[in-house]
Amino acid sequence: MVRRSAPASNMYSGRSFDAGVRPASFFVDGSQNLLVTRTVSRLTMGLEKERSDAKPLSGLVIEETKLGAGLAAYRGDRVTVRYSGFLNRGDAFQTDVTTSFTLGERNVIAGLEHGLEGMRVGGIRKLRVSPHLAYRDTGIPGVIPPNAVLVFEIEILSIG
Repeated sequence: MVRRSAPASNMYSGRSFDAGVRPASFFVDGSQNLLVTRTVSRLTMGLEKERSDAKPLSGLVIEETKLGAGLAAYRGDRVTVRYSGFLNRGDAFQTDVTTSFTLGERNVIAGLEHGLEGMRVGGIRKLRVSPHLAYRDTGIPGVIPPNAVLVFEIEILSIG
């Protein structure tokens, strides 16, 4: 059996990507569903890839509850989400809130913005946000204590 390898110019190098070459490790089941363990970035051809050079954000734990099938959200996109927010001990401070905002404009806490990037419409994530990505040592008097770890269950309803 003769093994063929693609010319070096077509191989994924971490800096460029030829849309005709799709390494199997980028996709689950050969489809365009992403492996959910790494940060993703948008490509000009509308495909998505893993960013192996991205470092995980300290203080943010993302748990994919349900993978979405729609468009993925990135900075600059206007998203409509439904979420519930809880303190680490389980007390709810907001439930079933529906809101719209543009990612990257700092209209919400940093933990939510970073936790939504790469998430697809219809997907549901559970985010555990440490204080430095939320309200730090100030909190919100009477609602969120200082230095609180927050947990969000969030779903993207639409993009655009």
